[in-house]
Amino acid sequence: MFDVRHDPDLPEEVYGFVSRSLDANFNPAGIVRSADGRIVLTLGDSGLISTQAAVETISHELNHVRGFLSTGQMSSEAAAEAAAQTARPYIK
Repeated sequence: MFDVRHDPDLPEEVYGFVSRSLDANFNPAGIVRSADGRIVLTLGDSGLISTQAAVETISHELNHVRGFLSTGQMSSEAAAEAAAQTARPYIK
């Protein structure tokens, strides 16, 4: 369902993001999908620096995707961050 990619050139403050397509005015127009139809998530070094960072970053981004798939809009940052926090107790 997901194609997770690593971009080592992302700024340190960017942990990850759901890859988005842009319209002619450079406004977000949809989610980028790989050739096989999977949704592309891009993670930077900060999002992979530890197991905790990776799990929280992926949980956060997947919450945005879930919002998009159910409503056509990405979920809020607050909802995505709550998903990351919810995952925290399960990190071993």
